[in-house]
Amino acid sequence: MRAGGLLNDSSDMMRSTGADKVIAEYPGITFAGELPGDWTPEQSQKAAAALLSRFPDTHGIIVQNDDTATGAIAAIRAEILTKDNIVAYIERYIDAPVETHFDATKISRVKRPEDWDPQYELIPSDIDEQWINQPKPEGYTYPEEYVKGREDGSYERIVQQFKAHSKIKLLDKSPLAG
Repeated sequence: MRAGGLLNDSSDMMRSTGADKVIAEYPGITFAGELPGDWTPEQSQKAAAALLSRFPDTHGIIVQNDDTATGAIAAIRAEILTKDNIVAYIERYIDAPVETHFDATKISRVKRPEDWDPQYELIPSDIDEQWINQPKPEGYTYPEEYVKGREDGSYERIVQQFKAHSKIKLLDKSPLAG
C-alpha cells in the first residue's frame, strides 16, 4: 500500500510510477491500495492508518518522502505493527544518527572514482514519465542534450553505471538490520 503526496501532483505521479515499475518486477507482491498523504506527516498518518485498518495483513508501506514516512511510521507505531522491515527502517533512518546511514565520502565520484556508492538507488529521470497523465505544453520540445543522450546511448550508460555503483538496492534489507 502507499501513502502518497497530493492528488494529481506531478512529483507524486512520478514517484508512484517508479514504485509501480519496481513492484511489477516482483510478482509475489500485491499492491493493496493507496491514499493521498498531502506531503504532510499528519495527513500521511491518517492515510496510513486508514489503509492499515482496511488491509491488516500489510507487509510494507510505500511512502513518497520523509514527511509521508514520518506519518506512516506514526500510524504503524499506533497499530503496534513491528515487521522486520519497519523496525530496520526506523533503526536506520529515524533512530540512528545520520552519519551512520550515509557516508558522504562514498557518494563522491571525485574522492572515490572506482568504488563510489550513492548509498541509495539512483535512476536518471525519464522525461516522458514526468508527463504521466498530463499533456505536454503546446510547443514543448525535449532538451537537446537529453535527445542526444538517448540517441547516442549515453543515457543508458548512465543508468547502468548508477545500477553498478548502487550497493544498497531499494528492496534490500537495511545494512543495520542484523
